[in-house]
Amino acid sequence: MSNKANFKRSTCNCRCTLKQEEERRNADMLYEKIREKLRRKEDEYKKDVETKQQVELALRTLNMEWKAAKNQVVEERSDTQWQLSPEQKAKVLQDGSLNNHLCKQKELEMAHKKTNSKVVARQLQQELADTLKKQSMSEASPEVTSHLRLKDETQDLKKKLGQIRSQTYCQSTEIFRSCIVWTPKSEN
Repeated sequence: MSNKANFKRSTCNCRCTLKQEEERRNADMLYEKIREKLRRKEDEYKKDVETKQQVELALRTLNMEWKAAKNQVVEERSDTQWQLSPEQKAKVLQDGSLNNHLCKQKELEMAHKKTNSKVVARQLQQELADTLKKQSMSEASPEVTSHLRLKDETQDLKKKLGQIRSQTYCQSTEIFRSCIVWTPKSEN
């Protein structure tokens, strides 16, 4: 009987040890899964931050380019008027070709830049939307918080982008109007 009892005890101890080892392995696997998931979330967050910075930089650059183009048009118009003799001024006023050419060139440049900025903005917005969709699949509370924070930042960026687009449109309309006002009509 003693052998039987020892055998049962030994078997029970082995089972307990195996069960503990299995639980430890499961805990280790769960830990690794969570760690990997957190690493992926951290990478996504870094990408989102980088994308946000790119959008802000693109918006600042476009705004600066627009201001520079506006200032250049004003300077060129002033310089042109200042440097011409009265006879040349009369000739320019008659045909208006110089002004029309400058205005059309600037309008084309602004339209090209505006189109490019819209494409870049759409791409960046799509990347943000894709990232937010991935994050919405998460279940953990910190991930939900991060998702909401990124969503708020995205809305802020979209709002800023809308304001800059509106401002750019108003300013390009102003430039166009100033070109039209400055362009004289030829007298027949």
